[in-house]
Amino acid sequence: LFFLISGKDLCAQWSKINTALFHKQKSGNGAMHFCDGVIWGGVDSLVFSIDTGKTWQYSPLPLRATSFIHDIYFLDKNNGLVATSDAGVLRTSDGGKTWKLILQTGGDFWKAQFNGSTQVIHALGIDRGVCFTSKDGGDTWKESYFGTYVSCLAIASDHTVYVFTQQSYNSSTEGWIVRSTDFGTTWKASPTTTDGDCYTLSVDSCNPKQLYLLNEDY
Repeated sequence: LFFLISGKDLCAQWSKINTALFHKQKSGNGAMHFCDGVIWGGVDSLVFSIDTGKTWQYSPLPLRATSFIHDIYFLDKNNGLVATSDAGVLRTSDGGKTWKLILQTGGDFWKAQFNGSTQVIHALGIDRGVCFTSKDGGDTWKESYFGTYVSCLAIASDHTVYVFTQQSYNSSTEGWIVRSTDFGTTWKASPTTTDGDCYTLSVDSCNPKQLYLLNEDY
């Protein structure tokens, strides 16, 4: 009881990292991801830390001068994906030492994730309204068209894939969830809609049917 009372004024301890690594000339984009003791982050270049952010190293991600990093996802310390604004989706199998371009359509990719293994990958082409699915590690892709824009992707512990799509980009029109329970082979749209201006979707780690959707203005 003493420790509970004496600790009531305690707050979380935060320390500032080198933000220059993440914002040089560009703003409004970027991503971070933590997996197997490694923090990954970046805006127009990719960096990583193995000592909780005390020191950082650059990973040789081949970006263009106009590229933004939109999403970073690692399945383990070796296998990772990066989705970019105009440099496609890139993959590493050696912890970021080398990168391979696995998907490039000339469009803007906002999300890319493995689904349970290194063979199954889902990626969102936001400006095409398409979820791309590969079942051979990125060698070949299937396109599933959902609407004008797709802005969020989340994968549950039971491998169900949830995609949030909206009628019009950057507006307050309607949006809805589309889901697949067979690794992107077939999809089913939710019968209900919500405000379309949403850009973050998460799945409850304990309940794969419970979703959390973050609205841009709320």
